[in-house]
Amino acid sequence: MAASEAVALLEALRAQAAEVAAHGREMLRRVRGGQLDTKQGVSLLEVRAQALLGYLQDLALLVCAKARGESLGSAGAARERLLETRVVLEKLRPLEQRLKYHLEKLLRAAASGGRGAEDPLSFRPAPSNMAAQEEDEDDDDGKGGGAKAPGLGGGRRYVPPRLVPTAPALPEPESRSDLRARRRALSSAVIRELQEELGEGPRQEGEGPFPTSREEIHRRRFEESMLQRLGAPRRPRRPRGAGPDLDDVTNFGAFPALLGAANQDSSEPPQKKRKKAKMGKKKGRKGESSSN
Repeated sequence: MAASEAVALLEALRAQAAEVAAHGREMLRRVRGGQLDTKQGVSLLEVRAQALLGYLQDLALLVCAKARGESLGSAGAARERLLETRVVLEKLRPLEQRLKYHLEKLLRAAASGGRGAEDPLSFRPAPSNMAAQEEDEDDDDGKGGGAKAPGLGGGRRYVPPRLVPTAPALPEPESRSDLRARRRALSSAVIRELQEELGEGPRQEGEGPFPTSREEIHRRRFEESMLQRLGAPRRPRRPRGAGPDLDDVTNFGAFPALLGAANQDSSEPPQKKRKKAKMGKKKGRKGESSSN
C-alpha cells in the first residue's frame, strides 16, 4: 500500500470517527434529557448494541497495538473478548431474522404514529376481543332477564340430555293373500321393465322384448343338449317373442300390493268369500225328493 493511500484512509477514518462521536454525544444528550424512552425496549437490540460497542472498542485496541508495532500477544485480553463477542453476534443472527418483521412493524408504527392499513397481521383474529364480546352478551342477557337455554347455568358446564332407549317399530306380519298379491305384482311385465331401468344390476338380454322365464330356459337347454324338439304343452301358450296384451299393461290392480295395506284405496269393497256347499245336505235333499 502506498503512503498516499494510507494517509487518505487515515483521514477518512478520522472524519468518520468524528461524525460517530458527534452522533453519540447527541444521542446521549437526548437520553439524559428524557427525550428518548429506553425503559421498555427490545432486549435483543440492547444486547446487540452492547456487543457491537464492545467489539469496536476491542478492535480499536488491536489496531492501536498493531500501529505501534507491538505484538498481538500484548493485547491478549482484547483478543479473547473479540472472539467471545463474535460468537455472541453469530448466535444473535438467527434471532434477528425471526424478529425482523416484528421489529420493522414496530419501527413503522413509531415513525407513522399507528399501524398501517395494509399490515397482514391487522386482519388476524383477536381471541381477546371475542371473549370480551361474549362477556358483554352475557351481561346483557342477565340484565334483560331472558330465559336461558336448557342445560346452561351460571358458572356451570353444559350437560347434554341423556338418550332414552326406544324399541324399533317391528313390521306387521303379512297375510298369505298379501304375499300372493305382492308376488303377482312383482312378476308383472311393467314391474320387470321398471326393475331393469332403475335397478343397478346387469341388464338381461333375450330374443324378445321381455326376459325369458326359467321354464323356457330349461326347455331350450334340454332341446340343445338332446338334439330333440319337444312338443308344445297341452295348455295354450303365448307365442315366443310376443309381447304382453294391452290388458296386462294397463292393469294396475296389483300395484297397491307393493305399497302396503295402508296405501290401498279403502273405497273398494272387500271381496266376498265363496260358500262351499256341504255334500251331506245335498245328498239328503236328493233322498227326500226321491222318497217324495
